[in-house]
Amino acid sequence: SRTSVTGADGRVLGAAYVGPAGAATGVVLRQGASQTLCDWLPWARDLSRATGARVLLFDRRGRGSSPGDASVTQEPADTAAAVARLRADGTARVALVGSSMGNAVVYAALPGIRPAPCAVVSVSPVLSATDGTGTVDSSQPAGLIANTWLTWESGTSGIVTEVDAVKKALADAGLPTPHELPVDTRDHSLGLVTRHPEVADFIRKAVASCA
Repeated sequence: SRTSVTGADGRVLGAAYVGPAGAATGVVLRQGASQTLCDWLPWARDLSRATGARVLLFDRRGRGSSPGDASVTQEPADTAAAVARLRADGTARVALVGSSMGNAVVYAALPGIRPAPCAVVSVSPVLSATDGTGTVDSSQPAGLIANTWLTWESGTSGIVTEVDAVKKALADAGLPTPHELPVDTRDHSLGLVTRHPEVADFIRKAVASCA
């Protein structure tokens, strides 16, 4: 169902709910830079059917169903607003899933989300995002949680470096080793999820761990 998310500055962002109202667990997705929520709807449907979770997707500013100018620096606050929307609608436990540069946004948002998400899932992590408004730099992520899941394409050295940065930050914070699923491919982001069933299953297990 179509809905919206309102940012802290009043900007209304196009969004969609997939899954049952009143679900005990919710998921907020931050997709990659070139993607819209529509690209991820089939995945959200399958995830909801498998776990019973309610998934909230929204388009970043200036893309897809969200009008106006782009602003990557507003996206961490927009993500926190999406989590708040889910909780206001009755979903107490919320997992965050980031894909590609959506990870930069997820990790930047984490310190401001309280209570903390029940799980954080990183798909093909990219930890820095830039546009004309500035940069979101999560190369040294803070506010991390114990229940962290990482899956990535091991054939791309830059992505491996980003994964190592997240693992180092977790270790430096005294948190457990994350759940890990490297895949011997160069498929990235949504391609990693749709072309490798083990990745979709990994994300399902991460969301189910919130129960």
